[in-house]
Amino acid sequence: MPGPRRSRLELLRSESVGGDAASTLDPAKLTAYRNAFDLLPAQEQHACLARLNRGNSYEQIALDLGKASATEARVTVSRAMDRLLRDVFGGTAHRSERLADLLGNDDPPTGTRSADGAPVDMTPEEEAVLRELLVLAKTEPVVAKWGKFTDLQEVGKGGFGTVYSALDPVLQTRVALKLYHPTRSQRPTEELLGEARKLARVRHPNVVVVHGADEIDGRIGVWMELVEGETLWDEIRYGSPLDAEAAADVGIALCGALEAVHAAGIVHGDIKAQNVVRGKDGRIVLMDFGAARFQDPSAAETDEKRVGTPAYMAPELFKLRDDRLVEPTFQSDVYAVGVLLFYLVTGKFPVQGDSAEEIHRAHDRGERMLTLQQVRPELPESFALVVERALARNPDQRWLSVAEMGPELVATQPDTVPAIKLRMVLRTAAVLGGAVLATTALGFVSARGFETYVRVDPDFAASPGDYPLMGLQTLVPFIANWIICGTRPCSAAVPSPHS
Repeated sequence: MPGPRRSRLELLRSESVGGDAASTLDPAKLTAYRNAFDLLPAQEQHACLARLNRGNSYEQIALDLGKASATEARVTVSRAMDRLLRDVFGGTAHRSERLADLLGNDDPPTGTRSADGAPVDMTPEEEAVLRELLVLAKTEPVVAKWGKFTDLQEVGKGGFGTVYSALDPVLQTRVALKLYHPTRSQRPTEELLGEARKLARVRHPNVVVVHGADEIDGRIGVWMELVEGETLWDEIRYGSPLDAEAAADVGIALCGALEAVHAAGIVHGDIKAQNVVRGKDGRIVLMDFGAARFQDPSAAETDEKRVGTPAYMAPELFKLRDDRLVEPTFQSDVYAVGVLLFYLVTGKFPVQGDSAEEIHRAHDRGERMLTLQQVRPELPESFALVVERALARNPDQRWLSVAEMGPELVATQPDTVPAIKLRMVLRTAAVLGGAVLATTALGFVSARGFETYVRVDPDFAASPGDYPLMGLQTLVPFIANWIICGTRPCSAAVPSPHS
Protein backbone atom coordinates (compact mmCIF):
# COMPACT_ATOMS: atom_id res chain seq x y z
CA MET A 1 0.00 0.00 0.00
CA PRO A 2 1.27 3.51 -0.72
CA GLY A 3 3.66 4.92 1.80
CA PRO A 4 2.64 8.60 1.43
CA ARG A 5 -1.01 7.92 2.31
CA ARG A 6 -0.02 5.86 5.32
CA SER A 7 2.37 8.47 6.67
CA ARG A 8 -0.15 11.25 5.99
CA LEU A 9 -2.90 9.34 7.81
CA GLU A 10 -0.60 8.77 10.80
CA LEU A 11 0.13 12.50 10.88
CA LEU A 12 -3.59 13.32 10.84
CA ARG A 13 -4.22 10.91 13.70
CA SER A 14 -1.43 12.40 15.78
CA GLU A 15 -2.79 15.90 15.15
CA SER A 16 -6.26 14.85 16.30
CA VAL A 17 -4.99 13.79 19.74
CA GLY A 18 -3.68 17.20 20.74
CA GLY A 19 -5.74 19.62 22.80
CA ASP A 20 -5.08 22.51 20.40
CA ALA A 21 -7.01 20.78 17.62
CA ALA A 22 -10.05 20.23 19.83
CA SER A 23 -10.04 23.83 21.03
CA THR A 24 -10.53 25.13 17.48
CA LEU A 25 -13.66 23.07 16.81
CA ASP A 26 -16.82 24.84 15.77
CA PRO A 27 -19.26 24.28 18.71
CA ALA A 28 -22.13 23.86 16.25
CA LYS A 29 -20.28 21.08 14.45
CA LEU A 30 -19.39 19.40 17.73
CA THR A 31 -23.05 19.41 18.78
CA ALA A 32 -24.14 18.16 15.35
CA TYR A 33 -21.58 15.38 15.52
CA ARG A 34 -22.65 14.19 18.96
CA ASN A 35 -26.32 14.30 18.04
CA ALA A 36 -25.72 12.39 14.82
CA PHE A 37 -23.48 9.85 16.53
CA ASP A 38 -26.01 9.18 19.30
CA LEU A 39 -28.64 8.35 16.68
CA LEU A 40 -26.47 5.73 14.99
CA PRO A 41 -27.25 2.05 15.70
CA ALA A 42 -24.84 0.52 18.19
CA GLN A 43 -22.93 -1.57 15.65
CA GLU A 44 -22.42 1.45 13.40
CA GLN A 45 -21.17 3.46 16.40
CA HIS A 46 -18.70 0.73 17.28
CA ALA A 47 -17.55 0.19 13.69
CA CYS A 48 -17.17 3.91 13.00
CA LEU A 49 -15.08 4.54 16.13
CA ALA A 50 -12.96 1.46 15.45
CA ARG A 51 -12.15 2.89 12.02
CA LEU A 52 -11.79 6.53 13.11
CA ASN A 53 -9.95 6.24 16.40
CA ARG A 54 -7.98 3.03 15.95
CA GLY A 55 -7.73 2.62 12.18
CA ASN A 56 -8.90 -1.00 12.46
CA SER A 57 -9.05 -2.92 9.22
CA TYR A 58 -12.40 -4.02 7.82
CA GLU A 59 -11.45 -7.61 8.60
CA GLN A 60 -10.79 -6.72 12.24
CA ILE A 61 -14.10 -4.87 12.49
CA ALA A 62 -15.92 -7.82 10.89
CA LEU A 63 -14.51 -10.18 13.51
CA ASP A 64 -15.26 -7.77 16.33
CA LEU A 65 -18.89 -7.31 15.31
CA GLY A 66 -19.43 -10.91 14.25
CA LYS A 67 -19.90 -9.85 10.64
CA ALA A 68 -19.50 -12.49 7.99
CA SER A 69 -17.00 -10.59 5.85
CA ALA A 70 -14.83 -7.48 5.50
CA THR A 71 -17.21 -6.30 2.79
CA GLU A 72 -20.12 -6.20 5.22
CA ALA A 73 -17.97 -4.36 7.78
CA ARG A 74 -17.10 -1.79 5.08
CA VAL A 75 -20.81 -1.26 4.39
CA THR A 76 -21.44 -0.73 8.12
CA VAL A 77 -18.65 1.85 8.45
CA SER A 78 -19.70 3.64 5.26
CA ARG A 79 -23.32 3.83 6.44
CA ALA A 80 -22.19 5.50 9.67
CA MET A 81 -19.89 7.86 7.78
CA ASP A 82 -22.77 8.75 5.48
CA ARG A 83 -24.87 9.99 8.42
CA LEU A 84 -21.98 11.94 9.95
CA LEU A 85 -21.03 13.61 6.68
CA ARG A 86 -24.60 14.66 5.93
CA ASP A 87 -25.49 15.87 9.43
CA VAL A 88 -22.18 17.43 10.42
CA PHE A 89 -20.63 18.70 7.21
CA GLY A 90 -23.73 19.05 5.09
CA GLY A 91 -21.91 17.20 2.36
CA THR A 92 -23.16 14.65 -0.11
CA ALA A 93 -23.14 11.00 0.84
CA HIS A 94 -21.16 9.71 -2.12
CA ARG A 95 -17.90 10.41 -0.26
CA SER A 96 -18.68 8.12 2.66
CA GLU A 97 -17.16 4.94 1.20
CA ARG A 98 -14.19 6.83 -0.14
CA LEU A 99 -13.40 8.44 3.23
CA ALA A 100 -14.03 5.20 5.08
CA ASP A 101 -11.41 3.53 2.89
CA LEU A 102 -8.93 6.34 3.48
CA LEU A 103 -9.20 5.91 7.26
CA GLY A 104 -7.45 2.54 7.29
CA ASN A 105 -4.12 1.21 6.13
CA ASP A 106 -5.73 -1.85 4.57
CA ASP A 107 -6.79 -2.01 0.96
CA PRO A 108 -10.57 -2.04 0.51
CA PRO A 109 -12.04 -5.49 -0.24
CA THR A 110 -11.74 -6.82 -3.76
CA GLY A 111 -14.25 -5.32 -6.16
CA THR A 112 -15.02 -2.26 -4.03
CA ARG A 113 -12.91 0.26 -5.93
CA SER A 114 -14.84 3.03 -7.64
CA ALA A 115 -15.60 2.70 -11.33
CA ASP A 116 -13.24 5.57 -12.25
CA GLY A 117 -10.35 3.79 -10.51
CA ALA A 118 -9.63 6.79 -8.27
CA PRO A 119 -6.19 6.64 -6.62
CA VAL A 120 -5.93 5.97 -2.89
CA ASP A 121 -4.02 9.20 -2.19
CA MET A 122 -6.29 11.71 -0.45
CA THR A 123 -7.13 15.08 -1.92
CA PRO A 124 -6.71 18.31 0.07
CA GLU A 125 -10.49 18.51 0.53
CA GLU A 126 -10.64 14.90 1.84
CA GLU A 127 -7.69 15.57 4.11
CA ALA A 128 -9.43 18.60 5.62
CA VAL A 129 -12.65 16.66 6.25
CA LEU A 130 -10.80 13.71 7.75
CA ARG A 131 -8.75 15.95 10.05
CA GLU A 132 -11.88 17.54 11.44
CA LEU A 133 -13.72 14.22 11.70
CA LEU A 134 -10.83 12.61 13.58
CA VAL A 135 -10.81 15.48 16.08
CA LEU A 136 -14.58 15.22 16.54
CA ALA A 137 -14.28 11.48 17.21
CA LYS A 138 -11.73 12.15 19.94
CA THR A 139 -13.94 14.66 21.74
CA GLU A 140 -16.68 12.36 22.97
CA PRO A 141 -17.91 13.41 26.44
CA VAL A 142 -15.66 11.93 29.11
CA VAL A 143 -17.44 10.11 31.93
CA ALA A 144 -15.41 10.50 35.11
CA LYS A 145 -18.06 9.58 37.68
CA TRP A 146 -21.33 7.66 37.81
CA GLY A 147 -23.23 7.41 41.06
CA LYS A 148 -20.83 6.37 43.80
CA PHE A 149 -18.26 5.08 41.31
CA THR A 150 -15.23 7.24 40.54
CA ASP A 151 -12.04 7.12 38.47
CA LEU A 152 -13.78 5.62 35.43
CA GLN A 153 -11.32 4.28 32.85
CA GLU A 154 -12.72 2.99 29.57
CA VAL A 155 -11.73 -0.60 28.83
CA GLY A 156 -14.09 -1.43 25.98
CA LYS A 157 -17.05 -0.30 23.91
CA GLY A 158 -19.72 -2.65 22.60
CA GLY A 159 -23.04 -2.63 20.86
CA PHE A 160 -25.05 -1.87 23.99
CA GLY A 161 -22.76 0.36 25.98
CA THR A 162 -19.32 1.21 27.26
CA VAL A 163 -17.41 -0.76 29.90
CA TYR A 164 -15.22 1.04 32.41
CA SER A 165 -12.87 0.02 35.15
CA ALA A 166 -14.24 1.99 38.11
CA LEU A 167 -13.39 2.45 41.75
CA ASP A 168 -16.00 1.49 44.33
CA PRO A 169 -15.15 3.92 47.17
CA VAL A 170 -17.15 1.94 49.72
CA LEU A 171 -15.37 -1.37 49.19
CA GLN A 172 -12.15 0.30 48.00
CA THR A 173 -11.86 -2.07 45.07
CA ARG A 174 -12.16 -1.78 41.31
CA VAL A 175 -15.15 -3.18 39.44
CA ALA A 176 -16.25 -3.41 35.82
CA LEU A 177 -18.99 -0.85 35.21
CA LYS A 178 -21.11 -1.13 32.08
CA LEU A 179 -23.08 2.00 31.17
CA TYR A 180 -25.71 1.42 28.52
CA HIS A 181 -25.96 3.88 25.64
CA PRO A 182 -28.84 6.26 26.41
CA THR A 183 -30.54 5.72 23.05
CA ARG A 184 -29.68 2.09 22.47
CA SER A 185 -32.53 0.06 23.88
CA GLN A 186 -36.25 0.33 23.31
CA ARG A 187 -36.86 -2.06 26.21
CA PRO A 188 -38.32 -0.62 29.43
CA THR A 189 -35.83 0.42 32.07
CA GLU A 190 -37.46 -1.72 34.74
CA GLU A 191 -37.19 -4.77 32.50
CA LEU A 192 -33.46 -4.26 32.00
CA LEU A 193 -32.87 -3.59 35.68
CA GLY A 194 -35.00 -6.58 36.70
CA GLU A 195 -32.96 -8.95 34.56
CA ALA A 196 -29.68 -7.49 35.81
CA ARG A 197 -30.80 -7.86 39.41
CA LYS A 198 -31.89 -11.44 38.86
CA LEU A 199 -28.57 -12.19 37.18
CA ALA A 200 -26.87 -10.76 40.27
CA ARG A 201 -28.28 -13.73 42.21
CA VAL A 202 -26.66 -16.25 39.85
CA ARG A 203 -23.52 -17.67 41.40
CA HIS A 204 -21.30 -19.86 39.27
CA PRO A 205 -17.49 -19.82 38.86
CA ASN A 206 -17.83 -19.41 35.08
CA VAL A 207 -20.38 -16.56 35.18
CA VAL A 208 -19.23 -13.00 35.82
CA VAL A 209 -20.39 -11.91 39.26
CA VAL A 210 -22.90 -9.07 38.95
CA HIS A 211 -22.93 -6.89 42.05
CA GLY A 212 -25.77 -4.54 41.22
CA ALA A 213 -27.67 -2.38 38.73
CA ASP A 214 -29.32 1.02 38.79
CA GLU A 215 -30.39 4.02 36.72
CA ILE A 216 -28.61 7.27 37.54
CA ASP A 217 -28.78 10.51 35.58
CA GLY A 218 -30.78 8.83 32.84
CA ARG A 219 -28.23 6.05 32.20
CA ILE A 220 -28.61 2.42 33.15
CA GLY A 221 -25.50 0.87 34.64
CA VAL A 222 -24.52 -2.59 35.81
CA TRP A 223 -21.43 -3.17 37.95
CA MET A 224 -19.71 -6.53 38.22
CA GLU A 225 -16.42 -8.21 39.02
CA LEU A 226 -13.46 -6.99 37.00
CA VAL A 227 -12.02 -10.03 35.21
CA GLU A 228 -8.50 -9.52 33.92
CA GLY A 229 -7.69 -11.68 30.94
CA GLU A 230 -8.21 -12.09 27.21
CA THR A 231 -11.34 -12.76 25.20
CA LEU A 232 -11.48 -15.98 23.21
CA TRP A 233 -11.82 -13.83 20.11
CA ASP A 234 -8.45 -12.20 20.82
CA GLU A 235 -7.00 -15.59 21.68
CA ILE A 236 -7.92 -17.06 18.29
CA ARG A 237 -7.30 -13.86 16.38
CA TYR A 238 -3.73 -13.39 17.64
CA GLY A 239 -3.00 -17.07 18.16
CA SER A 240 -4.28 -20.16 16.42
CA PRO A 241 -7.34 -22.45 16.59
CA LEU A 242 -7.60 -24.73 19.61
CA ASP A 243 -7.46 -28.50 19.60
CA ALA A 244 -10.55 -30.51 20.47
CA GLU A 245 -9.54 -31.09 24.09
CA ALA A 246 -8.96 -27.38 24.79
CA ALA A 247 -12.17 -26.39 23.01
CA ALA A 248 -14.12 -29.03 24.94
CA ASP A 249 -12.76 -27.57 28.19
CA VAL A 250 -14.21 -24.21 27.19
CA GLY A 251 -17.50 -25.82 26.18
CA ILE A 252 -17.79 -27.69 29.48
CA ALA A 253 -17.25 -24.46 31.42
CA LEU A 254 -19.80 -22.58 29.31
CA CYS A 255 -22.40 -25.32 29.60
CA GLY A 256 -22.05 -25.18 33.38
CA ALA A 257 -22.32 -21.39 33.33
CA LEU A 258 -25.38 -21.40 31.09
CA GLU A 259 -27.04 -24.12 33.14
CA ALA A 260 -26.93 -21.75 36.13
CA VAL A 261 -28.13 -18.80 34.02
CA HIS A 262 -30.96 -20.80 32.45
CA ALA A 263 -32.01 -22.09 35.86
CA ALA A 264 -32.61 -18.43 36.77
CA GLY A 265 -34.93 -18.17 33.75
CA ILE A 266 -32.50 -16.01 31.75
CA VAL A 267 -31.48 -16.46 28.10
CA HIS A 268 -28.03 -15.01 27.34
CA GLY A 269 -28.86 -14.23 23.72
CA ASP A 270 -25.40 -13.16 22.53
CA ILE A 271 -22.91 -15.94 23.17
CA LYS A 272 -19.81 -15.33 21.07
CA ALA A 273 -16.03 -15.39 21.35
CA GLN A 274 -15.93 -11.69 22.21
CA ASN A 275 -18.15 -12.30 25.25
CA VAL A 276 -16.10 -15.08 26.82
CA VAL A 277 -12.91 -14.25 28.73
CA ARG A 278 -10.11 -16.54 29.79
CA GLY A 279 -8.89 -15.00 33.04
CA LYS A 280 -5.26 -14.79 33.98
CA ASP A 281 -5.92 -17.68 36.35
CA GLY A 282 -7.23 -19.79 33.45
CA ARG A 283 -10.89 -19.45 34.46
CA ILE A 284 -13.40 -19.27 31.61
CA VAL A 285 -15.92 -16.49 32.33
CA LEU A 286 -19.14 -15.77 30.46
CA MET A 287 -19.53 -12.00 30.16
CA ASP A 288 -21.75 -9.30 28.66
CA PHE A 289 -25.39 -9.99 29.37
CA GLY A 290 -26.53 -6.91 27.47
CA ALA A 291 -28.79 -8.99 25.22
CA ALA A 292 -30.00 -11.26 28.04
CA ARG A 293 -33.70 -11.57 28.78
CA PHE A 294 -36.16 -13.84 30.50
CA GLN A 295 -37.18 -16.98 28.65
CA ASP A 296 -40.59 -16.60 27.00
CA PRO A 297 -41.10 -19.00 24.07
CA SER A 298 -44.32 -17.26 23.03
CA ALA A 299 -42.76 -13.79 22.88
CA ALA A 300 -41.54 -11.91 19.85
CA GLU A 301 -39.32 -8.87 19.64
CA THR A 302 -41.20 -5.60 19.64
CA ASP A 303 -39.22 -4.00 16.83
CA GLU A 304 -37.52 -5.11 13.64
CA LYS A 305 -33.98 -4.82 14.96
CA ARG A 306 -32.45 -8.13 15.89
CA VAL A 307 -30.32 -8.14 19.01
CA GLY A 308 -27.43 -10.55 18.62
CA THR A 309 -24.63 -11.50 16.25
CA PRO A 310 -25.87 -13.05 12.95
CA ALA A 311 -23.09 -15.65 12.63
CA TYR A 312 -24.03 -17.09 16.06
CA MET A 313 -27.80 -16.86 15.67
CA ALA A 314 -29.89 -20.02 15.38
CA PRO A 315 -31.93 -20.45 12.16
CA GLU A 316 -35.27 -19.99 13.92
CA LEU A 317 -34.25 -16.51 15.12
CA PHE A 318 -34.43 -15.24 11.54
CA LYS A 319 -38.06 -16.24 11.24
CA LEU A 320 -41.12 -14.11 11.88
CA ARG A 321 -44.11 -14.80 14.08
CA ASP A 322 -47.02 -12.44 13.50
CA ASP A 323 -44.65 -10.16 11.55
CA ARG A 324 -42.22 -10.02 14.47
CA LEU A 325 -38.87 -11.66 15.04
CA VAL A 326 -38.83 -14.66 17.35
CA GLU A 327 -37.07 -14.10 20.67
CA PRO A 328 -33.93 -16.06 21.67
CA THR A 329 -34.50 -19.20 23.76
CA PHE A 330 -32.48 -21.71 25.74
CA GLN A 331 -32.25 -23.79 22.54
CA SER A 332 -30.81 -20.87 20.60
CA ASP A 333 -28.15 -20.53 23.32
CA VAL A 334 -27.26 -24.19 22.72
CA TYR A 335 -26.82 -23.41 19.01
CA ALA A 336 -24.58 -20.43 19.81
CA VAL A 337 -22.34 -22.64 21.97
CA GLY A 338 -22.02 -24.97 18.99
CA VAL A 339 -21.01 -22.06 16.74
CA LEU A 340 -18.48 -20.89 19.31
CA LEU A 341 -16.89 -24.35 19.58
CA PHE A 342 -16.79 -24.56 15.77
CA TYR A 343 -15.05 -21.18 15.67
CA LEU A 344 -12.55 -22.10 18.38
CA VAL A 345 -11.24 -25.10 16.44
CA THR A 346 -11.44 -23.62 12.92
CA GLY A 347 -11.34 -19.82 13.15
CA LYS A 348 -14.39 -19.85 10.86
CA PHE A 349 -18.18 -19.93 11.13
CA PRO A 350 -20.33 -22.89 10.01
CA VAL A 351 -22.80 -20.69 8.08
CA GLN A 352 -21.35 -17.73 6.23
CA GLY A 353 -22.62 -14.75 4.29
CA ASP A 354 -21.82 -11.13 3.50
CA SER A 355 -24.85 -9.94 5.46
CA ALA A 356 -27.47 -11.08 7.94
CA GLU A 357 -29.83 -11.52 4.98
CA GLU A 358 -27.39 -13.88 3.24
CA ILE A 359 -26.97 -15.92 6.42
CA HIS A 360 -30.77 -16.05 6.70
CA ARG A 361 -31.09 -17.31 3.12
CA ALA A 362 -28.37 -19.90 3.74
CA HIS A 363 -30.32 -21.16 6.77
CA ASP A 364 -33.54 -21.28 4.75
CA ARG A 365 -31.83 -23.35 2.06
CA GLY A 366 -30.26 -25.60 4.66
CA GLU A 367 -26.81 -24.74 3.40
CA ARG A 368 -23.76 -25.39 5.54
CA MET A 369 -20.71 -23.93 3.83
CA LEU A 370 -18.43 -25.75 6.24
CA THR A 371 -18.49 -28.81 8.46
CA LEU A 372 -15.92 -29.78 11.07
CA GLN A 373 -14.95 -32.85 9.09
CA GLN A 374 -14.12 -30.65 6.08
CA VAL A 375 -12.06 -28.07 7.94
CA ARG A 376 -10.46 -30.24 10.64
CA PRO A 377 -10.74 -33.89 9.57
CA GLU A 378 -8.24 -34.91 12.26
CA LEU A 379 -10.55 -33.90 15.10
CA PRO A 380 -11.96 -36.76 17.21
CA GLU A 381 -15.29 -37.95 15.85
CA SER A 382 -16.87 -37.83 19.31
CA PHE A 383 -16.15 -34.09 19.60
CA ALA A 384 -17.36 -33.36 16.07
CA LEU A 385 -20.64 -35.18 16.71
CA VAL A 386 -21.36 -33.17 19.86
CA VAL A 387 -20.77 -29.88 18.01
CA GLU A 388 -22.72 -30.91 14.92
CA ARG A 389 -25.73 -31.89 17.01
CA ALA A 390 -25.66 -28.48 18.72
CA LEU A 391 -25.72 -26.91 15.25
CA ALA A 392 -28.81 -28.78 14.05
CA ARG A 393 -31.22 -26.53 12.11
CA ASN A 394 -34.20 -28.03 13.89
CA PRO A 395 -34.17 -27.12 17.61
CA ASP A 396 -35.76 -30.49 18.44
CA GLN A 397 -32.71 -32.26 16.99
CA ARG A 398 -30.22 -30.34 19.14
CA TRP A 399 -29.22 -31.18 22.66
CA LEU A 400 -32.25 -30.65 24.86
CA SER A 401 -30.25 -28.31 27.08
CA VAL A 402 -26.73 -27.30 28.04
CA ALA A 403 -27.15 -29.64 31.02
CA GLU A 404 -27.33 -32.51 28.52
CA MET A 405 -24.59 -31.18 26.24
CA GLY A 406 -22.01 -30.62 28.98
CA PRO A 407 -21.57 -34.28 30.03
CA GLU A 408 -21.30 -35.26 26.36
CA LEU A 409 -18.37 -32.88 25.98
CA VAL A 410 -16.80 -34.37 29.11
CA ALA A 411 -17.06 -37.81 27.50
CA THR A 412 -15.02 -36.59 24.49
CA GLN A 413 -11.98 -35.83 26.61
CA PRO A 414 -9.17 -38.30 25.84
CA ASP A 415 -8.48 -39.03 29.51
CA THR A 416 -12.13 -39.46 30.50
CA VAL A 417 -12.43 -43.25 30.00
CA PRO A 418 -9.07 -44.17 31.58
CA ALA A 419 -9.84 -41.84 34.47
CA ILE A 420 -13.24 -43.45 35.03
CA LYS A 421 -11.70 -46.92 34.90
CA LEU A 422 -8.98 -45.92 37.35
CA ARG A 423 -11.54 -44.49 39.76
CA MET A 424 -13.59 -47.71 39.52
CA VAL A 425 -10.51 -49.82 40.22
CA LEU A 426 -9.51 -47.68 43.18
CA ARG A 427 -13.02 -47.69 44.61
CA THR A 428 -13.32 -51.45 44.21
CA ALA A 429 -9.93 -51.99 45.82
CA ALA A 430 -10.91 -49.73 48.69
CA VAL A 431 -14.17 -51.61 49.28
CA LEU A 432 -12.51 -55.02 49.10
CA GLY A 433 -9.63 -53.89 51.28
CA GLY A 434 -12.04 -52.52 53.86
CA ALA A 435 -14.03 -55.74 53.82
CA VAL A 436 -10.90 -57.86 54.35
CA LEU A 437 -9.73 -55.66 57.20
CA ALA A 438 -13.14 -55.73 58.87
CA THR A 439 -13.40 -59.50 58.51
CA THR A 440 -9.86 -60.00 59.83
CA ALA A 441 -10.58 -57.78 62.83
CA LEU A 442 -13.77 -59.69 63.55
CA GLY A 443 -11.89 -62.98 63.32
CA PHE A 444 -9.20 -61.72 65.66
CA VAL A 445 -11.74 -60.62 68.28
CA SER A 446 -13.71 -63.84 67.93
CA ALA A 447 -10.62 -66.07 68.16
CA ARG A 448 -9.11 -64.25 71.12
CA GLY A 449 -12.40 -64.23 72.94
CA PHE A 450 -12.97 -67.97 72.43
CA GLU A 451 -9.36 -68.88 73.34
CA THR A 452 -9.50 -66.81 76.51
CA TYR A 453 -12.85 -68.27 77.50
CA VAL A 454 -11.82 -71.91 77.11
CA ARG A 455 -8.15 -71.31 78.04
CA VAL A 456 -6.63 -72.74 74.83
CA ASP A 457 -2.93 -73.64 75.00
CA PRO A 458 -0.91 -70.94 73.18
CA ASP A 459 0.72 -73.57 70.97
CA PHE A 460 -2.71 -74.41 69.56
CA ALA A 461 -3.98 -70.84 69.32
CA ALA A 462 -5.10 -69.45 65.96
CA SER A 463 -2.48 -67.79 63.76
CA PRO A 464 -2.98 -64.40 62.04
CA GLY A 465 -3.61 -66.21 58.76
CA ASP A 466 -6.66 -67.87 60.30
CA TYR A 467 -8.34 -64.60 61.32
CA PRO A 468 -10.06 -63.77 57.97
CA LEU A 469 -11.61 -67.26 57.75
CA MET A 470 -12.69 -67.17 61.39
CA GLY A 471 -14.19 -63.73 60.79
CA LEU A 472 -16.24 -65.11 57.88
CA GLN A 473 -17.32 -68.07 59.99
CA THR A 474 -18.57 -65.62 62.61
CA LEU A 475 -20.18 -63.26 60.11
CA VAL A 476 -21.95 -65.76 57.82
CA PRO A 477 -24.56 -66.94 60.38
CA PHE A 478 -25.56 -63.36 61.09
CA ILE A 479 -25.89 -62.59 57.36
CA ALA A 480 -27.93 -65.77 56.80
CA ASN A 481 -30.14 -64.91 59.74
CA TRP A 482 -30.77 -61.40 58.33
CA ILE A 483 -31.58 -62.76 54.84
CA ILE A 484 -34.03 -65.37 56.19
CA CYS A 485 -35.56 -63.54 59.11
CA GLY A 486 -35.02 -59.86 58.38
CA THR A 487 -35.07 -57.72 61.49
CA ARG A 488 -37.32 -60.11 63.42
CA PRO A 489 -35.93 -62.72 65.77
CA CYS A 490 -35.73 -66.07 63.98
CA SER A 491 -37.47 -67.76 66.92
CA ALA A 492 -40.59 -65.77 66.07
CA ALA A 493 -40.29 -65.99 62.33
CA VAL A 494 -39.43 -69.70 61.96
CA PRO A 495 -41.44 -72.31 63.91
CA SER A 496 -39.29 -74.48 66.14
CA PRO A 497 -39.32 -78.22 65.23
CA HIS A 498 -39.83 -78.94 68.91
CA SER A 499 -42.95 -76.82 69.29
